[in-house]
Amino acid sequence: MDIIKTIKRIFAMVLLWCVCIGNSGCNNGAELPVVAVDTVTIGSVKKTLCVDGEVKSAGYTKTITTDLVTCPIKEIYVQPGQSVEEGQIICLLDTSKVKLKQGQSPEVVAIRDGVVTEVFAVEGLCSTDGKIASLIDDENLCAEIWLDEVNMPFIKENMKAQITAKELENISTSGKITMLSQINEESGFRAIVELDDSNDFRLGMDVTICFDISKWENVYKINSDCILQIDEASYVLLVNEEENGIYNVEKCNIEVLGIGDDCVAVSCDRLTEGGYIISDVDMYTPGEKVKIQVKNRVD
Repeated sequence: MDIIKTIKRIFAMVLLWCVCIGNSGCNNGAELPVVAVDTVTIGSVKKTLCVDGEVKSAGYTKTITTDLVTCPIKEIYVQPGQSVEEGQIICLLDTSKVKLKQGQSPEVVAIRDGVVTEVFAVEGLCSTDGKIASLIDDENLCAEIWLDEVNMPFIKENMKAQITAKELENISTSGKITMLSQINEESGFRAIVELDDSNDFRLGMDVTICFDISKWENVYKINSDCILQIDEASYVLLVNEEENGIYNVEKCNIEVLGIGDDCVAVSCDRLTEGGYIISDVDMYTPGEKVKIQVKNRVD
């Protein structure tokens, strides 16, 4: 009988030891869920508005003419899209049947540097209205954009912009709004953006113009999937370490200051730079014990 009692006593002690070991393992988080968390950072959050535009001339448009309207066009030396220099021959007139006055010439030349936009003259025919070709300034360039009623309220004159060629991302410059029409035309509200450096741009080039329409400085930056909204109140789930890599999930109400391009600007007294918040906020509840895996940092 003593032997049986002794065996039972040993068995109870072993069972108690196993239970203690099991509880100890739970307390160390061996079977706790591992949740993805983001790192809280402080910085600037901005909201950008981007619209399509086209490079236009901000300078002159000139028409090259001749007063020898009865003389047929003998030869034409240019075509639309061609760059010409001041004094370059545009066309040659057949003056064999007229007597030229002093200062008149059979050669019609460019009156300025620029790009030929249209040729009115036709070889073998007279230019009855005297128009030979049109010339546009290709050195002083701007970008023309059209704004709809939704975007119009965000854009103001002298507002700074970033201009980038659509097909060539390495071609870009800064600029600002120099003209903003208040008339809603068929294509919208017309605006002109001055280019600070137009050397790499060409007439007719398609561009993207981006404006920073809102900006929040020195705020907490949080990814939108970390925020849950209930009854117009927004909150995140903080994770605070208790011991041995085990974290406690806590609800933290926040104030959303603005929604930026890549993240959300928020305010909260309980947030700290470098702290952790749960990425998939709707999968966990306050009071849970978890382990964490740092997912990413909002820069």
